[in-house]
Amino acid sequence: QVQNANGEFVAASVGSVKTQAGLIWEIPPSVEKIFGFPVPCAGGGYFRLYPYFLSRRLLRKIEREGVPLVMYLHPWELDPDIPRWKTSWFIHVIQYTRLHSTARTLRKLFKEFEFAPIGQVIQQHRSLHEAI
Repeated sequence: QVQNANGEFVAASVGSVKTQAGLIWEIPPSVEKIFGFPVPCAGGGYFRLYPYFLSRRLLRKIEREGVPLVMYLHPWELDPDIPRWKTSWFIHVIQYTRLHSTARTLRKLFKEFEFAPIGQVIQQHRSLHEAI
Protein backbone atom coordinates (compact mmCIF):
# COMPACT_ATOMS: atom_id res chain seq x y z
CA GLN A 1 0.00 0.00 0.00
CA VAL A 2 1.06 3.55 -0.59
CA GLN A 3 -0.06 6.77 1.00
CA ASN A 4 -2.13 9.04 -1.24
CA ALA A 5 -2.34 12.85 -1.11
CA ASN A 6 -5.06 12.63 1.58
CA GLY A 7 -2.82 10.54 3.83
CA GLU A 8 -4.90 7.39 3.23
CA PHE A 9 -3.21 4.09 2.53
CA VAL A 10 -4.34 2.52 -0.74
CA ALA A 11 -3.24 -0.59 -2.60
CA ALA A 12 -0.08 -0.07 -4.61
CA SER A 13 -0.48 -1.18 -8.17
CA VAL A 14 1.60 -2.76 -10.87
CA GLY A 15 3.41 -0.18 -12.92
CA SER A 16 6.10 0.10 -15.54
CA VAL A 17 8.67 2.63 -16.62
CA LYS A 18 10.00 2.85 -20.18
CA THR A 19 13.78 2.98 -20.45
CA GLN A 20 16.19 2.75 -23.39
CA ALA A 21 16.78 -0.88 -22.43
CA GLY A 22 13.05 -1.67 -22.30
CA LEU A 23 10.32 -1.71 -19.70
CA ILE A 24 11.09 -1.99 -16.01
CA TRP A 25 8.16 -3.48 -14.12
CA GLU A 26 7.36 -2.60 -10.53
CA ILE A 27 5.21 -5.14 -8.75
CA PRO A 28 4.92 -4.16 -5.10
CA PRO A 29 4.67 -6.91 -2.48
CA SER A 30 1.42 -7.11 -0.54
CA VAL A 31 0.95 -5.22 2.70
CA GLU A 32 -1.98 -5.09 5.08
CA LYS A 33 -2.95 -2.78 7.91
CA ILE A 34 -2.34 -3.90 11.47
CA PHE A 35 -3.64 -1.41 14.04
CA GLY A 36 -3.91 1.14 11.21
CA PHE A 37 -0.31 0.78 10.00
CA PRO A 38 0.66 -0.83 6.68
CA VAL A 39 2.76 -3.92 7.38
CA PRO A 40 4.46 -6.17 4.83
CA CYS A 41 2.92 -9.61 5.13
CA ALA A 42 3.54 -11.67 2.06
CA GLY A 43 7.15 -12.52 1.64
CA GLY A 44 10.61 -13.21 2.81
CA GLY A 45 11.24 -12.77 6.50
CA TYR A 46 7.68 -11.63 7.14
CA PHE A 47 6.33 -14.93 5.88
CA ARG A 48 8.85 -16.84 8.00
CA LEU A 49 8.56 -14.74 11.15
CA TYR A 50 4.78 -14.43 11.41
CA PRO A 51 2.89 -17.41 12.76
CA TYR A 52 0.95 -19.16 9.99
CA PHE A 53 -2.47 -18.21 11.38
CA LEU A 54 -1.52 -14.51 11.18
CA SER A 55 -0.14 -14.78 7.64
CA ARG A 56 -3.25 -16.68 6.54
CA ARG A 57 -5.56 -14.10 8.12
CA LEU A 58 -3.74 -11.16 6.51
CA LEU A 59 -3.62 -12.86 3.11
CA ARG A 60 -7.35 -13.74 3.29
CA LYS A 61 -8.09 -10.08 4.08
CA ILE A 62 -6.15 -8.98 1.01
CA GLU A 63 -7.99 -11.60 -1.04
CA ARG A 64 -11.40 -10.36 0.19
CA GLU A 65 -10.45 -6.82 -0.80
CA GLY A 66 -9.96 -8.05 -4.38
CA VAL A 67 -6.35 -6.91 -4.46
CA PRO A 68 -3.93 -9.31 -6.17
CA LEU A 69 -1.67 -10.94 -3.61
CA VAL A 70 2.02 -10.50 -4.43
CA MET A 71 4.29 -12.81 -2.48
CA TYR A 72 7.99 -13.57 -2.72
CA LEU A 73 10.60 -15.78 -1.09
CA HIS A 74 14.34 -15.73 -1.44
CA PRO A 75 15.68 -19.12 -2.59
CA TRP A 76 17.89 -19.44 0.50
CA GLU A 77 14.78 -19.26 2.70
CA LEU A 78 13.86 -22.76 1.53
CA ASP A 79 17.21 -24.21 2.66
CA PRO A 80 17.31 -24.90 6.40
CA ASP A 81 20.98 -25.91 6.12
CA ILE A 82 22.41 -22.64 4.85
CA PRO A 83 25.69 -21.64 6.52
CA ARG A 84 25.21 -19.67 9.71
CA TRP A 85 27.27 -16.51 10.07
CA LYS A 86 28.19 -14.90 13.36
CA THR A 87 25.92 -11.88 13.62
CA SER A 88 24.09 -9.89 16.23
CA TRP A 89 21.20 -11.59 18.02
CA PHE A 90 18.72 -9.42 16.12
CA ILE A 91 20.10 -10.26 12.67
CA HIS A 92 20.34 -13.94 13.62
CA VAL A 93 16.62 -13.98 14.49
CA ILE A 94 15.66 -12.24 11.25
CA GLN A 95 17.88 -14.41 9.04
CA TYR A 96 17.42 -17.89 10.50
CA THR A 97 14.09 -18.11 12.32
CA ARG A 98 11.81 -20.86 11.01
CA LEU A 99 14.01 -21.79 8.06
CA HIS A 100 13.36 -25.42 8.97
CA SER A 101 9.62 -24.99 8.35
CA THR A 102 9.46 -22.52 5.44
CA ALA A 103 8.96 -25.18 2.74
CA ARG A 104 6.27 -26.96 4.77
CA THR A 105 4.46 -23.68 5.46
CA LEU A 106 4.65 -22.73 1.78
CA ARG A 107 3.12 -26.08 0.76
CA LYS A 108 0.30 -25.40 3.22
CA LEU A 109 -0.25 -21.99 1.66
CA PHE A 110 -0.34 -23.53 -1.84
CA LYS A 111 -3.21 -25.74 -0.71
CA GLU A 112 -5.24 -22.80 0.61
CA PHE A 113 -4.58 -20.07 -1.98
CA GLU A 114 -4.33 -19.84 -5.76
CA PHE A 115 -1.07 -18.53 -7.20
CA ALA A 116 0.19 -17.55 -10.64
CA PRO A 117 3.68 -16.75 -11.93
CA ILE A 118 4.53 -13.06 -11.85
CA GLY A 119 4.96 -13.11 -15.66
CA GLN A 120 1.27 -13.99 -15.98
CA VAL A 121 0.35 -11.03 -13.78
CA ILE A 122 2.45 -8.73 -15.96
CA GLN A 123 0.81 -10.11 -19.11
CA GLN A 124 -2.68 -9.53 -17.67
CA HIS A 125 -1.68 -5.98 -16.73
CA ARG A 126 -0.35 -5.36 -20.25
CA SER A 127 -3.55 -6.70 -21.79
CA LEU A 128 -5.68 -4.44 -19.59
CA HIS A 129 -3.71 -1.35 -20.62
CA GLU A 130 -3.80 -2.25 -24.30
CA ALA A 131 -7.59 -2.61 -24.09
CA ILE A 132 -8.03 0.88 -22.61
